[in-house]
Amino acid sequence: MPSSDRNVPAENLDDQKPNLLWKIASIIYLAGFGIWASTLYFLIVRKTFSHEAFMHAVKSLVFIDFSKFYIAGLMAWSPDKSKLYDFPTQMLWVQNILGTLDRPPDSIPYTPMFCVFMRAFTWLPIEKALLFFFITTFSMAVISVTAILVHKGHLKKSECLIFWILALTPVGCTEIFQLGQTTFFWLAMMSAFYLGFLKKHDIVSGIALAFLALKPQYALLATAAPIGCKRWKILAAAAVAELIFVIVATCVVGVDTMIYYPKFLNWAAGHVTTFIPNHNPTLGMITLRGLLAPFLPEVLNYQIGGAINLLVWIPLLLVWRKSAKIGEDAFSWAIVLTVACTVFFSAHSMLYDFMLVTIGWAATLKSGELNGKIASDDNLRRVWVMMFWLLPGLTWLLASLQLGYEASARAHAIILFCIICVGSANLARIFKRF
Repeated sequence: MPSSDRNVPAENLDDQKPNLLWKIASIIYLAGFGIWASTLYFLIVRKTFSHEAFMHAVKSLVFIDFSKFYIAGLMAWSPDKSKLYDFPTQMLWVQNILGTLDRPPDSIPYTPMFCVFMRAFTWLPIEKALLFFFITTFSMAVISVTAILVHKGHLKKSECLIFWILALTPVGCTEIFQLGQTTFFWLAMMSAFYLGFLKKHDIVSGIALAFLALKPQYALLATAAPIGCKRWKILAAAAVAELIFVIVATCVVGVDTMIYYPKFLNWAAGHVTTFIPNHNPTLGMITLRGLLAPFLPEVLNYQIGGAINLLVWIPLLLVWRKSAKIGEDAFSWAIVLTVACTVFFSAHSMLYDFMLVTIGWAATLKSGELNGKIASDDNLRRVWVMMFWLLPGLTWLLASLQLGYEASARAHAIILFCIICVGSANLARIFKRF
């Protein structure tokens, strides 16, 4: 079987010290990261230190997503649990806890299992719960993605630092903190799923897949990996874990609430403007659905997007089946393709979800590449590495041009499509060698 590494003549590989351009770029990004982190702390994170600061922030919809998660957790364990998906009851809880907001929030559409598990945070006051939420989910994401870097064994400690600077500084990551979003949790679970897959820890991978199913659009395409590679133990572990989640949620919120949830979700997805006049339901989406929004009615767009998401599973299944005959080199690029497709073809992926594609770079980057040491004749690798380097600056440039939030999100969708193309090209090259 051919080696998984590309045979490159020694003279074509820059084994010397990183050139001046890469040194300057590293210094700029280190300085930029310091400014970004300081800004993040003073404008966002420190507002979680007092109830007054939090409530003042949430009036203008800062932290609004976490606030809805928090309220969902409270409702799931309250006497109103049978009305968990009753919109007027939801808005009554919002009013009681958050007061009058600058704009009314949309519905609280999270799965019953997710609402029940939010109990882990609702024992704290809302501002302390948010700080605890940031610390736990961020730590989980860093540990799980770094575990992939360690498993691959390609990056030195200094390169891991550069990796995390590049991963954390795009605009979408700032939105995670600004809205109090769950992306770090999904990043952790997705990383754990693929890490367990690569290390053949099937039970760990299956449990992580079950957690991903709390946001179903992230679990669907991921199942192509164990099915394509006939790793049935992963699916069995996921099924058992998910069954436990469903039983626990049913015991908490009741059978009627569990049965009603799919109907509520389908209605809410296509009729957001019913309860928020003039609201654009695809605003901020970095998906195919977001790109098609100007051309199709919203309900039809939602249905077409869902159908395409199901169809994409078939070619991904074939990719994983072929990759199973090759090994980890193919698996790495199959992960890139699957994660990018998961975000791009999802019915609901927003700007802050863009960070999930970080997993792809964690699985594929090799030693020296973040310092510019790439085979001179490997243009695909150069494009892939440069995409990672340019993402933070490009996303902030798009934001600074003031093209509007919707235009910025669509630009991210195009970047996602480019990632799918580059991942597909690298996979095709590997498949051609075998």
